[in-house]
Amino acid sequence: MSADRTDAGETAVKSTRRRPRRREAGPEIAGLKAVSEGTIYPHVFASADREVGGVLIGRMPADGGLPLVTGAIPAISADEQKATLTFTQEAWAHVHQVLEAEFPADEQIVGWYHSHPSFGIFLSGHDLFIHENFFNASSQIAVVVDPINCREGAFGWRDGKLEALYERATAKRWRVPSEVLESLQPRRADETRVVVAPEPAITLSTRVVALVSVIAVVLVLIALLFVTGVLGGSGSSHTRDVRVVRKSAPQQLQKVHEETREP
Repeated sequence: MSADRTDAGETAVKSTRRRPRRREAGPEIAGLKAVSEGTIYPHVFASADREVGGVLIGRMPADGGLPLVTGAIPAISADEQKATLTFTQEAWAHVHQVLEAEFPADEQIVGWYHSHPSFGIFLSGHDLFIHENFFNASSQIAVVVDPINCREGAFGWRDGKLEALYERATAKRWRVPSEVLESLQPRRADETRVVVAPEPAITLSTRVVALVSVIAVVLVLIALLFVTGVLGGSGSSHTRDVRVVRKSAPQQLQKVHEETREP
């Protein structure tokens, strides 16, 4: 399944629109604070350059109330992009493997968490689709953390509808590492270096080569003119010889005829 917000227009609107602050106070989800400190915060704050997530483990009460959260399993093999989180088959296989190996048999998946780096606290259309189709038990919750703005919120089922339970600041001691923040900042204009390639140097050898090339071209032109002139002259002389022969032939025939008539 995929939590995908790659549409540029949708992302831009969501990141710039002012959203009303949800209530700071809200129902306390048992065990979530300790799990956030131990697993969720380390995961999302260290990966603030992309969207990450995982599943929440615990117990769900029989009456359908809020769950008891005892742990979390990061989706290690998920496809993580800046605004995209995809739970791949490998990620689900890892989750179930860890669940069976490290948690008691009576504990199960009670929800999921994911980050919105600088996007704010909300559930997108894709998030709603994921929760409604994969976490639709009445006690399953969704936790969203914005590590850039240090905000978090929880969402749960109320009377068959998915509603916000609370939105508040994350624990004060958690901040995005400075090296991650620096990688997210656009490069300052005054730090942009413009590299200009140097002009090619004109050396003596370069000038000699250019001069030789010019002389060669001139010699070729002279040779072509000479050959053209010679061929033209030979053709004219041949034409004159033909005309002389044609002109003198009747005279020779007349002279021979007169000589044969004489006694």
